[in-house]
Amino acid sequence: MRQLENTIAFLGKVFLPSGYPDTVSPDYMRYQIMNALQAFCSSLATLISNRAVLEGMGVGDASATATNALLLSVLQDVFGRLTTIIGAYHFGSSLYPEAKLYRMLADVLNDGAIVLDALSPLLVSHSSSSSYFNLRGIRVAALCLSSTLRSLCGIVAGGSKAAITLHFASPLHGKGDVGDLNAKDASKETVLALSGMLLGTLIVPYLKTASTIYPVLFSLILLHLLINYVGVRGLELRSLNRQRAGISWLAYAHAHPTSQDASKPQQKKSVHTPVEVALRERIFERPSIIRDPFTHRVLATCHIGTTSLRELAMANKTKASSHRTLPSCRSQNLKSWTEVFAKEKYLLACECAHTDGASASALRIAMHILLKDGHSAVDHLKAWVHASETAFLLHQHPPPASSNGSEDLLRVIQQSYRELEGNGRWSAWVEDMKSVGWDVREGAVLAGSPKVVIVEIAGREDRKQV
Repeated sequence: MRQLENTIAFLGKVFLPSGYPDTVSPDYMRYQIMNALQAFCSSLATLISNRAVLEGMGVGDASATATNALLLSVLQDVFGRLTTIIGAYHFGSSLYPEAKLYRMLADVLNDGAIVLDALSPLLVSHSSSSSYFNLRGIRVAALCLSSTLRSLCGIVAGGSKAAITLHFASPLHGKGDVGDLNAKDASKETVLALSGMLLGTLIVPYLKTASTIYPVLFSLILLHLLINYVGVRGLELRSLNRQRAGISWLAYAHAHPTSQDASKPQQKKSVHTPVEVALRERIFERPSIIRDPFTHRVLATCHIGTTSLRELAMANKTKASSHRTLPSCRSQNLKSWTEVFAKEKYLLACECAHTDGASASALRIAMHILLKDGHSAVDHLKAWVHASETAFLLHQHPPPASSNGSEDLLRVIQQSYRELEGNGRWSAWVEDMKSVGWDVREGAVLAGSPKVVIVEIAGREDRKQV
């Protein structure tokens, strides 16, 4: 018994972060178990697909040449490297705020590459003598697409893993060691990969026909994705991205009647903890969506830091009468609108369209958050919360299709701002969020830098960020 305890203690020192469990977040071990299982499934599936790639390149075929295999590898490498550059440019700034989404997407991309590799031998039998590299063009395209997917997987997996590692190294009390955490994770991944390979060497020799290979492969991939989904769903991230901020505020707003409902009994103040928000959070959700956390209805779409006053004014002139956009082209309406945000580092514009009638279900709302010079992460969070509250109020009391759009929307924005600031509601919410473990100052609402920052309102001037 003593020897067993010593062995367990030694393995804990080798594979667990120093000071565990006090140096990691509470969801660390649960995620690591799921991650270990999915890595094991992925290793087995990769081994099967690697054998298929070798067969497709001509291993065992006397007519195949090493030159053809080399040129195909170079072509795959070119596609992979170009994809890495393009993927880093396109996804780079979104990986940290949307770590869950991209962590799951990475596994979907990797499994897509595995499937393409595994199917590649089936494409060789239809090759023609005149095809490039003595291989049918569709097979070359499939392998190049596989390399592209695998490179995209590397980009999104690397960025999202870094965000998740930072989360794990931030315990509720104290401080973790990111370097030690990364080193121990690498040790576990090495052992799991080796275990998968060793088990694979025992299983793969018995998988000789398509009727045995592909059922096993697709079963492993399905299990791999399912385990990943469970693991990612269990992450209790404490940074407030757009979706988590919207869920947190709207759940708070539902529990706290607005000033119009003052006659109703007030409920006890409470905010959702990271655990409760994680249960409501969707993995594959567009960041621009504002959704009701209880009915799951889409309330609005909202874009932050991408629009200028000039673009809004031009859009307002070209919109049909069923669309109502702030600011209005009339100077007095513009002045009233900007006065609402005189003390804030942002502006909130809104447009509505009635598609089939005057009901809330037929209301389509699009919002734009314009950032002023000197904005901060807290301003981004407040702007998104304000947009969520405005969308909620518009669906509670949709404006008539025949009404004066600009004035009605201005009144709703003013009302939502009063609800936000009334009785210190915003400050109280921020303090309550801090008390249950949320990091409200970590900038996860805005992905990257804003494209436009307003430096002057009177002359409708704005400055491009480069």
